[in-house]
Amino acid sequence: MQPRPVGLGQRLHFGDLRIAHLGARLGQVMGHQLWACEQLCSALQQLLD
Repeated sequence: MQPRPVGLGQRLHFGDLRIAHLGARLGQVMGHQLWACEQLCSALQQLLD
């Protein structure tokens, strides 16, 4: 195994951070959509009752 250049490691780490940040944002958006869907479903359920 030859030592990797430091720049590549830093770039990969930075990419991982960005991916984690995007994943967190995506999770927030999906969670919000899920919450909105639940609200809509409960409202429809009340209308149908």
